[in-house]
Amino acid sequence: MSRLAIGTMSLILCLAACEKRKGTLLPSREGGAKEVELRARPPVPEMEGAPKEAEAEKSSPEDVASLEKVKQEALERIRAPGEEIVTKGTKPNARALFERGRELALSGQTSEAQEYYLVACQFGYVAGCHKFGWYEQKTGNLSNARQFYKVACEAGVGKSCNNLGVQLEAEQKWEDAQNFYAKACLEHHSVSCENLKRLRNERLRLR
Repeated sequence: MSRLAIGTMSLILCLAACEKRKGTLLPSREGGAKEVELRARPPVPEMEGAPKEAEAEKSSPEDVASLEKVKQEALERIRAPGEEIVTKGTKPNARALFERGRELALSGQTSEAQEYYLVACQFGYVAGCHKFGWYEQKTGNLSNARQFYKVACEAGVGKSCNNLGVQLEAEQKWEDAQNFYAKACLEHHSVSCENLKRLRNERLRLR
């Protein structure tokens, strides 16, 4: 089956799934977004007015020291030649590392937070992969961001699939962008459903 046929099938399945809810393309999502998500136009929206993230749990001094040690040891392995982005298997402390990153990010210590997100990703916690990719996107490291988004997208993180679609649309790779939007929309990511519908309609008008 050709790539075009596969892409078309994905679009049909996605739109059918999303339109089941009272004729709208926007499936419900409890709690709303926790960060500003990339839309295709404009590709990088302003941070001002973004919904605030839920408060992170405060770590005890003992936990902070333990997590810091794990982080430093992991960073040494990550920086070694030939190390993969993500190791196989989720370690028991991966979520704690991610939450420590959120705690630091909410207090404005974004550089430290990124290190914790990277290590959480390394230990298989895919939310950390998305967050690290998102910060790379913000600082203009698009190629690096794409690597981490791909890891998270393949694991079912809709936000990462959407952001990959945004990058591909900017490169005028319409079919690939639509496929990523469709994948994210099927994960009930409403921004992707909007992007998919808009891009599909734009391409149809140009034919």
